[in-house]
Amino acid sequence: MAVPTKTTRLDAVNRMLSAIGIARVDTIPDANRQDVQEAEAVLDEETINVLQEGWEFNSEAEVELELDGASEIGVPDEVIQIQVPFGRHMKKITTRLKGASEKLYDKTNHTFTFTHNVDADVVYLQDFDFLPQSARWYIMIKAVRKFAHNMLEGAEAIDSFTEEDEAKARAALLEHEGEAGQHNIFNSYDTYQIIARRGGHYGDNWWL
Repeated sequence: MAVPTKTTRLDAVNRMLSAIGIARVDTIPDANRQDVQEAEAVLDEETINVLQEGWEFNSEAEVELELDGASEIGVPDEVIQIQVPFGRHMKKITTRLKGASEKLYDKTNHTFTFTHNVDADVVYLQDFDFLPQSARWYIMIKAVRKFAHNMLEGAEAIDSFTEEDEAKARAALLEHEGEAGQHNIFNSYDTYQIIARRGGHYGDNWWL
């Protein structure tokens, strides 16, 4: 009896192709198949959409971001969300572009220059094949449904998923998240204090 394996990026792309009745592929990327490239683009888009919510598996609290030689702090390419609660450094810190680079910006003092490293709560991008299975399954279902809708222009897909399937997959992901830890790292105690002071809502959030 074969042992089930986790959903791979190739599995997800092939499921997307099957939804619109197109032949599967053995490898990706495939420069000769426009439909495969479009499927991968949708999968990447949905992966980012899900990951940017901030889950236990792709989030870290109080990550030290270091000064560079110009006393500035660049945002790593793999970071898709960042927050520095006001109470942590007693100043408003956000992100802004400086040239082609994303950097931390001190809104209190109107400068990109810092005198010390900054501890931030961050959410990371991750490769599809390194995600928990519950996240892969949820992302794949969202990608299959979107790809089929885009390619078939609203016509019924041949082998797709339903809205109920998507809801169940999200519930499974949330259940996995509940076992691993609270969903969204920004539910930290210092963030809670800020929310409480601002009347029970997030007020100024500083996201990428």
